[in-house]
Order: sequence, then structure tokens, then C-alpha cells
Amino acid sequence: MIIGGGVLGFVAAVFVLAGSTVRLSSTLDLGSILDAFAIILVGVLIDYVYYSLASFRKSDSELLLSLVEEAKRTLSILKAASQACGSKKLTKQEESQLVIAARELSNAIHSIQRGLEECAIRPGKLKFDEVKEIREILNDSLTGGPFPGPYTAADRRNIQIALRDMGDRLTRLGFAICHR
Repeated sequence: MIIGGGVLGFVAAVFVLAGSTVRLSSTLDLGSILDAFAIILVGVLIDYVYYSLASFRKSDSELLLSLVEEAKRTLSILKAASQACGSKKLTKQEESQLVIAARELSNAIHSIQRGLEECAIRPGKLKFDEVKEIREILNDSLTGGPFPGPYTAADRRNIQIALRDMGDRLTRLGFAICHR
């Protein structure tokens, strides 16, 4: 980091010194040395600020990606709970597991939204509204309609489509966070 700033400053000092004199001389005066030192110092400072900002951005991205991974884990729990949605009515335990898993996914998505706000990232930039829309579709397909069952083949197909769409959207969100 400091070496990069020093090199940048040195190169800038050479160009300034070479450009500021009409003729080149082999002598150095105190003013030229101080100018070169100041330019090197500015280069080091710019380098430091750049790497500090890059470090904050990387930390933000890692935190947001961990939130997306948590949402993917809760989605896999919801997928497992949705396997009970069959041609029979859900038991009270199956109902409870399904509702809790759907709520956990909703909480994970809310955590991502809060993380985006804390990192000062506009959710629209990452198309986060699509994630929220798919969450609503998924909740409607699981706990709306025939809940607690029995689910028809069309209901089960809609659940599978919504689960797949949510997984795809969370993956795209992770890519968008990496490439912001």
C-alpha cells in the first residue's frame, strides 16, 4: 500500500519537476526536494484512502453475502418443510414447521434489506424488490390457498416453482452484491 503510493508520488514528482523546468540541470535545490517529498506524501495519502475505502466496501460485501447465504439456508429448511404439502391435510406439527420456516425466510430477507440500508445501497440497484415479490408469491403458495391442505398437483407445482424462483433470485442477488 505505502509502496504503491510512494511509487505514484515519485512518478508524479518526476513529471512535475521535469515539466516545471525549461532546462534540465544536474543540481537539486531544497525547494525541488521539498516539492518531491510533498508529492510523494500526497501519493501515499491517496493510496491509504483508496485502500481504506476498498476495505470498507469489501467488508460490506462480505456481510451482505453472509446474509444472502443465511437466506439460502432458511430456504432449504423451507423446502424440506414444504415436502409435507401433499394430497393429505397437514398435521399440526407439519403446519407449525411450515409456518415457522416461511417466517424464518421472511426474517432472513428482511435482514438483507436492513443490511442494504446500513451499507447505503439502494435496493433497487440490486433488484431487491424482485426478492420481496417472490417471497410474497412463495408465502401465498405455501400458506394461502389450500393451507393446511390437501394440496393439489397444481398447488405443489406452484410451490416448487416459487421455491426455485426464490433460490434463483437469491443467487442473482449474491452476484449483484459481488459486482456492485
